[in-house]
Amino acid sequence: EAGRGSPLLAQYITVENSSFTDNGGLGGDIYLVADGPGAAGLQQIEVSNSAFSGNLVGLGLGETAINSAAAQQNALLTNDSLTDNFYVGGAFFSTAMTQGFASQSVAVYGSPDHAFDITGNGSDGIWLRSRAYYGGNVEQNAKIYYANISHNGGDGVYVDTLASGYTKGAYTYYYSQITSYVVGAFASLNHNAGSGVRIDNLVEAGGQLNQFAELYGVTLNSNAAYGALEHSVDSGYLYPGSSYGLTTQLYSDLYVVNASASHNGLSGLGVQAEGYGPAYMIQHLTSEGVNATR
Repeated sequence: EAGRGSPLLAQYITVENSSFTDNGGLGGDIYLVADGPGAAGLQQIEVSNSAFSGNLVGLGLGETAINSAAAQQNALLTNDSLTDNFYVGGAFFSTAMTQGFASQSVAVYGSPDHAFDITGNGSDGIWLRSRAYYGGNVEQNAKIYYANISHNGGDGVYVDTLASGYTKGAYTYYYSQITSYVVGAFASLNHNAGSGVRIDNLVEAGGQLNQFAELYGVTLNSNAAYGALEHSVDSGYLYPGSSYGLTTQLYSDLYVVNASASHNGLSGLGVQAEGYGPAYMIQHLTSEGVNATR
């Protein structure tokens, strides 16, 4: 934790050829907190050829930046496995509040000969969550290449964003903002009890979200819900029934290219939008070379 007094802290964490199994909590839990003006924290994480299985959560990576502090977490996961955990295989969280800035980059890399195994978890295979409150600013980036994310009890990959509210500075207002960038390529996201990929966006009371998601060369087949779903809610109100709203903005781009999205319980691809109050939203869906059959 980088606390008050403007500390600058850096951690370098390497895990190789290790096994984390059958724990009542998380198999691996790495979290960074930066709190206070001038405080800054950095974590560089590399995990390779390691197994996280039979835990409540396989691997948890997270960061929080509060009160004008900055937190940055970079993680490279190579040829690991996140399998048969009671809840989520991999939970990756980034949160910023009160003018804090949080940046998280997670790379999940298998190979053509050895897919990164994320199967058999009780809920989602991967959960990417970003939260910005009261003028916080979050950048969350995820790259997932050559992974098998199938047969999970929830969604294969769940992207969950919330940008809410603002705070008043000395000379201006600071609004909550999230930038979300997710790329999945050459991955299998099949036979999940939810959707292969599900994106839930919520922006409210002056917040702003800029999101880019691309799925290239993936299979999104035989999931109980959608192959891939993007659902966005843009509300100028902080809570239902409020009579005071702030202009709120949401921009979302979903590209699905050279993919298969067939035999899902609902639709192969789905895009949904809701807007309330002084809300401004633009959604783009591009489907190119996609085979989606019933």
